[in-house]
Amino acid sequence: MSFCCLHGMSQQMRIYNGIDISHHNKVCWDSVLANRNIKFCYIKASEGVQFLDPMARHHYQHAVGGNLYVGFYHYLRFDVSGKKQYSQFKRVLDSCPDYSLIPVVDVERGGNDISDTAQLNKVLRQFVQSFEADFGFRPIIYYCDYTPIKKVISHSEEYCKWVPRWRLSYVDSHIDIYQNFVSRIAGVPIDFDYCPDIDNILLPKYLPCWHFDVVHHALRVPTLRR
Repeated sequence: MSFCCLHGMSQQMRIYNGIDISHHNKVCWDSVLANRNIKFCYIKASEGVQFLDPMARHHYQHAVGGNLYVGFYHYLRFDVSGKKQYSQFKRVLDSCPDYSLIPVVDVERGGNDISDTAQLNKVLRQFVQSFEADFGFRPIIYYCDYTPIKKVISHSEEYCKWVPRWRLSYVDSHIDIYQNFVSRIAGVPIDFDYCPDIDNILLPKYLPCWHFDVVHHALRVPTLRR
């Protein structure tokens, strides 16, 4: 990812990269942390109701130890209760409390039947509502052209969104994170991402735990926009 920073009065934009990873990536953390351009990492935590990523804690410990901004994502399955899926996701979040980025729900085609928009909408709403009940604000939604967000959930402009850069032509509203390209670190394929404004995806720093009902006004439901 990348984000904008203010340096004195110059308002110069700096571009920082981030990565998103799962158990599929045999990450060489020495190489990742040696890359000074990488500032944050999103880690797969869970999928559906039965799968917890076995590498999530390993990746988390290295990313936090390397002083990266860290976040987690859940891969949504369309045929299982969204509420139950959120409970699975929360198990990982609760066990790794030092993350600093708003959690993500990953909505895409792989392993899912995307033809039943009503079912997708139902499951996603269940997940989002369960998340909001705990956090008091919305998760980030990752999606691509296979699942146009305006057909999946109403008021999509009120959500932080993450899309592949090569799918931007399908998006008609603000994007917070771009999946930029696939590269290799120490021979391992890894997705690089960037974010135009990291303030939109950072959790409030003053909270000792993210599962509080008091959060920064900018993150409160019904809007994440400042």
